[in-house]
Amino acid sequence: MLNQLREKGLLKTHRRQRTDSTHVLAAIRVLNRLETLGEGMRSALDSLAVAAPEWLATNIQADWFDRYGRRVENYRLPKLDSEREALGSTMGGDGLALLGRSKK
Repeated sequence: MLNQLREKGLLKTHRRQRTDSTHVLAAIRVLNRLETLGEGMRSALDSLAVAAPEWLATNIQADWFDRYGRRVENYRLPKLDSEREALGSTMGGDGLALLGRSKK
């Protein structure tokens, strides 16, 4: 297989080739965390819409519809690390806001 890849110019002519998937796994881990965070918030809002629709209507923030109205999937998430971090912070803040309102 290495010979075929080398013939097609896909591998450099070094003696050893290595595949290091650490950076790929780290990127997947970040995306999975964001997806899990977003889906958790969406699920909580969906449950509240069934259990306490009146309460939710008076306590929901308008931008939550845009963020959690559809499934949170990889293709919708930002590409830049800084934007992913900002989105994660926003989603975390949304969760804290929802919890804070539920105590009132």
